[in-house]
This record gives sequence, C-alpha cells and structure tokens, in this order.
Amino acid sequence: VTFALAALVVAALLFLPVPDNRRLDGVIEAKERLRVFVPVNGQLSQTPLRTGGRVAKGDVLAVLENSELALQQQGMRARLLGAEARRTQAISSGAAELAAIEQEIKTVNESMAFMQQQLADLTIRAPIDGIWISDQLTGQTGNWISRGTEIGAVLKDDRYVFQGVLRQESADGIGGLDQDDVAVKIEGLRFETQSVANLQILPYSRRDLPSLALSPLAGGSNAISTEDPQAATAIERFFLITADLDADANAIFALHGRSGWLRMSLPDKPIAAQSWRAVQQFFQRRYKL
Repeated sequence: VTFALAALVVAALLFLPVPDNRRLDGVIEAKERLRVFVPVNGQLSQTPLRTGGRVAKGDVLAVLENSELALQQQGMRARLLGAEARRTQAISSGAAELAAIEQEIKTVNESMAFMQQQLADLTIRAPIDGIWISDQLTGQTGNWISRGTEIGAVLKDDRYVFQGVLRQESADGIGGLDQDDVAVKIEGLRFETQSVANLQILPYSRRDLPSLALSPLAGGSNAISTEDPQAATAIERFFLITADLDADANAIFALHGRSGWLRMSLPDKPIAAQSWRAVQQFFQRRYKL
C-alpha cells in the first residue's frame, strides 16, 4: 500500500497538470505623453503649477526671463524709429537711398517679429490637456536654463499601459499568451483586478528599460549600466511586455508611475516540470548560464 501510494504521488508530480501562474512586476504609465522642452534660453522665474496637477492646453507651466533679449528688443525699436525718420526725410527730399531704407525697415521688422516670438516663448505653456509631470524644475527657480532642456511632460490621462521586463530564463511558454490570459494589479488598488485590452510581447533584443521605475534606482530588479544610471540601460537583454489597460482602469485618476504586476495564466503543467523550470532559472540567474 505504501509503495502504491508513493507511486501515485510520484505519478501526480510527474504527470498531473496543475495551473501554471506567473507574476511579472512592472509599472503603470500613461500611454501618451508630450515632453516639454525650453524653446529659448532664460532664467527660471516662476513655476505656477505643482507636478501632478491637471492642466488645460495653454496653461502656463513655467516663466523664464532673459534681460539680454529685452535689451536687444529695445535696440531694434530704436533702430526702427531711426530708419522710419530717415525714410520720411528721403521721401521729402527725393533721395536715391529710399529703396535701401525701405529694405532696412523690412529687415528690422522681421528681426523684431522673431525677437517678439522669442520673448513670448519665455512663457512655456501646456501643449495639450492632461497631467503635468515635472521633477526637473524642483529647486531651479532663479537658475539659468538652456534652450532644448527638457523640463517635464504632459500626460494624456485617458489611456494607461502596464510595462514589465521579462528575462530570457523566465520567458518559456509565453509565446502563446493573449490578452485573455493576463490581468493587472495596481499598487494601491490591490483588491481590484484590471483586465487588459491589448497585449504585446516585444522580442528578446531590448536593453533600454522603458522606465527608470523598473531599475534598482526605484526598487526594481533589473541591473542597469553604471556608465549612465539615468539612461536606464539594462546589463542583460530582455523581453518587454506591454498591456493596455481597459476603459475601467483608464477612469482611475493618477495611475502614472504606480507600480503594478501582471498575472499570467499559462497552460497547466505538472508540478515536477514547474519545479525543474524554477531550478533552472535560479542557476541561470546565479551563474549566468
């Protein structure tokens, strides 16, 4: 009897299929975001909005000052007034240089229009409706900011996506996954399960993490290059799994940046096969096999 029972247990371990569920940690991010750059050099004087605040298109995000531009504008105005006075005199006297003066006035007006646009660009406005995210401006009031510097992003908060990184040793059996085989949990909403509208598995060739939230800098498990920690370049290549959240999740406010996890339901496998896979993954991670 004992032998028969042992044989039954062994047979169950070797051949009886049981659910193969796996968990993948990741981050929730807005699917669409517009990065905001400084269009002209200036000294940061105002940041009227806090990061995480809702903005409408055209709302002021930051105000810069550039005294050099203001002085150049004053010089242009003086030059224009002088040219217009000379034009009036040339018209009265019939001077031959009238055409040259007209061309000068045209050139000055074009330069003033360009300068006026630069002065207007010192007030940086939201390009779309959404959520303003900016850690770059914290403590920067009074500092000089160069043209082309990224100062934040406006997130369209109507669509969100889960992004997770899957190492090669953990990727067996995922090729047949579809959106009905996965669900997402979000930190802070642990008792709610978010269904997925679309699932993508991007090939094993990527090294640029989609977010620093997946790196050790934010508690993630994906080692990154020490040459430039802010570049979020992983040491090892990986699969990137993205899952668009359905409409119900998109109705939840302020999901961007939250951690989450993807629960994957793969075809049933015997316990022995799952255990053997776990042992292989351990040695692959530990000894880089």
